[in-house]
Amino acid sequence: MILNLIRLVSLLWRRFTPLEEFLLGVLQQHLPEGPRRINQRRIDLINHVVRYLRWTDIQFYQMRKGKAVVDEGPLFPCRSNQEIVLAEIRFCPAGTPKVWTSRIYAVCGHMSSIVTTPSPKPISFSSPFTLKGVKLVDDPMQELPATMLERLRERLPSDFEQLAGQSIAGWDVFQPSQVYSVALDDGEYLLLAECGGRAAFLGVRMKGKSKDVWFLSHDDAEPKKAGATLNEALAKWR
Repeated sequence: MILNLIRLVSLLWRRFTPLEEFLLGVLQQHLPEGPRRINQRRIDLINHVVRYLRWTDIQFYQMRKGKAVVDEGPLFPCRSNQEIVLAEIRFCPAGTPKVWTSRIYAVCGHMSSIVTTPSPKPISFSSPFTLKGVKLVDDPMQELPATMLERLRERLPSDFEQLAGQSIAGWDVFQPSQVYSVALDDGEYLLLAECGGRAAFLGVRMKGKSKDVWFLSHDDAEPKKAGATLNEALAKWR
């Protein structure tokens, strides 16, 4: 417990944990020269890091006078206000067989966050790390489709677009521009509908072959399979 406290206190004067330094280093090693130069400038300017949940979602900011600076360069040519994935990195602490996966995101022209599953908090100060694989995903030097939904259309249930924007039995189905992702310990989900009174969501897994819809609640530890279509899920969880 004392060691954990010392590690947390150390973040008062260092920007990144050893794991974050490792992941950013891997990203820079694998990016082509153009985006690598742009991203290095971004890394140099980061002066505020926010670690959400169990550090599954880590957000990077350049702060000035208490406000985030988002429109200063150099910026990637892809300046979509929807997140793009720069890279997916698989790794493990040296000597440990368990593998973690991190996805590094960019938004509005600059690197913005790291999403890791399962929770990286217990291993964030464990070094060295062993690299298991790297995949560059979206090209930040080219404009991409405007919304996350357009980029991930193949992951959606067949009836999503038919139901988009409707309120059904207490559920609000998102418009395409409202769809967003969230990281849980068992992976990332694309959220499609919200039941505000129950703090619950319906979503699909962002990876895999199945398009099954899952029920996700702040009150439940594990996602529950809700149906093969969005309509089926909405009927089941009324």
